[in-house]
Amino acid sequence: MQELANLTEARYLELEREMTRLQGHFTRSKQLLLEKLERQRRTPSLWPTLSKIVTSPYGYRKDPFTKKLSFHRGIDIAGKMNDPVYAAAGGTVREVGYDKLHGHNVILEHADGLRTWYMHLSSASVRKGQTVDKGQHIGKLGTTGRSTGPHLHYEIQLGGKSTDPAPYLPASYRKEKG
Repeated sequence: MQELANLTEARYLELEREMTRLQGHFTRSKQLLLEKLERQRRTPSLWPTLSKIVTSPYGYRKDPFTKKLSFHRGIDIAGKMNDPVYAAAGGTVREVGYDKLHGHNVILEHADGLRTWYMHLSSASVRKGQTVDKGQHIGKLGTTGRSTGPHLHYEIQLGGKSTDPAPYLPASYRKEKG
């Protein structure tokens, strides 16, 4: 009888150790999942506009004003005046401003050195320091600043340098023929 009790106790202790080990794995897995979800929330991956018509991609192009070759640091997305503009990722509003080049514009700060910049807005609906969610309305599409017509100039910066937004966006977009 004592032998059975000893075996039962040994098995119980073994199961208790295994349960503690598995609980640790579960806790770590849960933490990793939460971190991944937070990174996804703060990584630009949504279209910032209803329209998906890219009229000017990232890279070298003929400047519409000077007619000279210049580097375009974002993408231009055509749209209708006052169409909604959405945060492509959750983050914090770093700047809301206006200048002659960018017009009304909003800069959002995200995770891992990422920023998104929304330019030529007719108006902004957020304020500096505000926290925004992915998909939240942040302004209205416009043609303010140095602009040829209603569009959103959408720029992504990584570590303070512009980077092509295309890899961050869902694949479904079309370039305007012309």
